[in-house]
Amino acid sequence: MQYLLLAVVAVGFAAFAPIKVTLSLVACIGIVSLVVKITATKLIGPVAMKDAFRSVAWAFALLSAAVVGVLWVNQGQLQVEGVAAIALVCGLFAAFVLGFKIGLQASFGSSAAIAAISTVVSSLLLFALRPVLF
Repeated sequence: MQYLLLAVVAVGFAAFAPIKVTLSLVACIGIVSLVVKITATKLIGPVAMKDAFRSVAWAFALLSAAVVGVLWVNQGQLQVEGVAAIALVCGLFAAFVLGFKIGLQASFGSSAAIAAISTVVSSLLLFALRPVLF
């Protein structure tokens, strides 16, 4: 059931987003999944790449749902500057913690530690891709 939900989210995102945005986010998810695999292996033991990818996909799906909610409330306006950028990073951290709890079945402390490293990496990637994404 989890894979079906993630597939629906991925197809829905790919259907409505421009191709350069879709490919950029797929690359980000791949890089962050590799970081998660390495970090989780050091913290909680061996982790398969598919589990790392699934947990990162859950995190991005949760964050995407939050961003869509913000866009809906603000009638399509999203400014990623100042306080909004900090809120986005905090939302990314919370989404990662929940994604790792779901995808890796890790404890809250382990999920938070993995999420801290993943948030830094993904924030840097998203900042680098800001001209493409926003």
